[in-house]
Amino acid sequence: MSKPLPELQDSMIDDATFRQYVDDLHHAAKILDVRLRGHEAARAQDNTIDLARGFVMFEGKDVGGMQIKYLYEGLEWWDTLMWVGENIRLIRIAHDWDAYALDDHD
Repeated sequence: MSKPLPELQDSMIDDATFRQYVDDLHHAAKILDVRLRGHEAARAQDNTIDLARGFVMFEGKDVGGMQIKYLYEGLEWWDTLMWVGENIRLIRIAHDWDAYALDDHD
């Protein structure tokens, strides 16, 4: 029996929600990986970057987006932030790797 895929969340967030998001990540999550996306400078540097530096570059629109992987409440979350005009789009998915593990009967 196949297991359901994790739910994908996709929304546009305002500035206040973005500020709260940044604060929440800094204080409540364990950051695993941060990568910049979207512009030539980011593509040339495909290594992980410090979260604070990533947010500075994202807010300054030096990059078109950023991916953040982190642990929160026992799940691994993958968030992608991107600029859509003057708005911020947040795409999020939670991975519960234990739930996806195949047992001997699948």
